[in-house]
Amino acid sequence: MIYVSWLKTFKSHLSLFHLNCNFRKMKTSFGWFFLLLSHVSAYRFLEESCGTWPTYKPTNVAWLANIWNDTHFQCHGTLIHRRFILTAARCIHLPGMNIGSHVEFGSAKYNVSILVAHKDYLQNDIGLLKLSRNVDFNAFIYPICIILDMEKRNYVKNTNTFRTTASILYYNYNTAQVIKISQLNRYYCQNHLNANSNQICATSIANRVSCSLELGGPLIQYISFGNLPREVQLGIRSAGENGCNEPRVYTDLTNYVKWIENTVQRLSTEEQKPEQIPSHGIWLYENCSGNILSSKLRAFIYGPQFRAQGWFITHRFVITNAQNLPEDASSLDVGLAETPRSYDEFRVLSIFKHPEFSQYYKNDIALLKLNRPVTFDKMSPVCMLALKNHQEQAESAWYHTMFYYVQTENHITIVEKNVTLFDPFQCSHIIRNTIDQNQVCVQSSQGMSYGNPGDILIKKIMYMGKEWIVLVGIVSYSSNGIQVFTNVMRHTDWITEIVTSNQ
Repeated sequence: MIYVSWLKTFKSHLSLFHLNCNFRKMKTSFGWFFLLLSHVSAYRFLEESCGTWPTYKPTNVAWLANIWNDTHFQCHGTLIHRRFILTAARCIHLPGMNIGSHVEFGSAKYNVSILVAHKDYLQNDIGLLKLSRNVDFNAFIYPICIILDMEKRNYVKNTNTFRTTASILYYNYNTAQVIKISQLNRYYCQNHLNANSNQICATSIANRVSCSLELGGPLIQYISFGNLPREVQLGIRSAGENGCNEPRVYTDLTNYVKWIENTVQRLSTEEQKPEQIPSHGIWLYENCSGNILSSKLRAFIYGPQFRAQGWFITHRFVITNAQNLPEDASSLDVGLAETPRSYDEFRVLSIFKHPEFSQYYKNDIALLKLNRPVTFDKMSPVCMLALKNHQEQAESAWYHTMFYYVQTENHITIVEKNVTLFDPFQCSHIIRNTIDQNQVCVQSSQGMSYGNPGDILIKKIMYMGKEWIVLVGIVSYSSNGIQVFTNVMRHTDWITEIVTSNQ
């Protein structure tokens, strides 16, 4: 009986498949077709009421979200849950994107309460926006489907055509159309568009000159579960030109369904719990302050035939590079750079190199303990974030600031440069050295040379109504126009252990 029931279902699906194939051959302006999936009960969706509505039409874009900063349209996203928008990490890191951002569905507006990008966003261009309130679904606003089953990975590889949304040029961004695109072969995708194994490439089938494809837009397919057609998202618009006729790269969502599900669950659960403020607050060590670098205590480290720079992270500990650092602590002195106390101010009692430091610049970080605490009016240690979630948010930011020093005839000038992190795989190729998870790369602007060991990468954040400078990385070395930083936030556990046990 089970076999007979299954056979009837299969025949019903087969008949509908033939019907859809005939429908595809019809010369309509859309030429939609639907794929069929058997064993409907085997598939789970992030949001069950997804991808369809009683008044559903194939031209609907009820799930398409227009993402804005305070004043300007930034990118597209998709409604995948009553409280969450899916988009590209690149969108989240555009200038002006912060908690004050908002999302629009036509005339409906929703404020953004949390922005989350994938931790390794340079290779995983995916992010989520949590809205400040639930979206009420209706015929004009409803979510697109995210299939949570892992076995769908091979489906994308075997699909030749998809759909995506395109903005009609010279119209309001709320006006969008769905167009058909074709998947490009993997060799071309990876070798000509620099895509990785978590990405796919596609280009428009028809020649279109009056539209553009927005960052964060969806790669979609229309799939019938039983007799119910649903819109399913399979990718996110990532890199490439905006023109509809240009090849472009999409993040393959089938590799991220677990990340999406876990992130949505985690952020939904956290909302139900009362906020707990840690006893040690936001900073790894208190008494740090200031939003300009000249207010930070920079250490001038010197000894016989040795010169280096570092930064005070407490009033008695200095963070610096492990590379070339002498083993004998008694041979080193520390002064306060850019002050009258630059020389003969402090003795170094102990040197702590990272236990996994190697001469190939891996874990290139060390701590120096001084013979006494430093005190200096209007200057303080540089701030370091204590909490993992704050570290991840700062670490995943697309834009950072690099500070370096230029020696002139009479004084030292502090130069501030806004930079973006460089793709680690491309970085490894250019410098011909492996970049690991505890390192980040920044590419120098053309014609500029900067990045001495000990120079720092920082992130400016808002906290308690003030701007703060947060230490992200220290320059380890430079090669072929690339600065390689040690990501100090990946070492906070080790730093805490050393400082705590050597007070």
